[in-house]
Amino acid sequence: MNVDMKALASLTIEKAIPLDRLILAIEAAVLTAYAHMPEARLHAFAHLDRETGEIHIKVPIFGEDG
Repeated sequence: MNVDMKALASLTIEKAIPLDRLILAIEAAVLTAYAHMPEARLHAFAHLDRETGEIHIKVPIFGEDG
């Protein structure tokens, strides 16, 4: 999924919301949607690439000792 970063920048100006705050809200919403999927994994997090607008769900891989 990609986000139009120019549109986000315009929205931050229009609504007077800092870009980082808006990105955190988008990441939280994407992670919430992911958590409702049957194949969702624990400790996952969402990351929005501020240059490309791509959103990824990342899941850390733990070794045998955690």
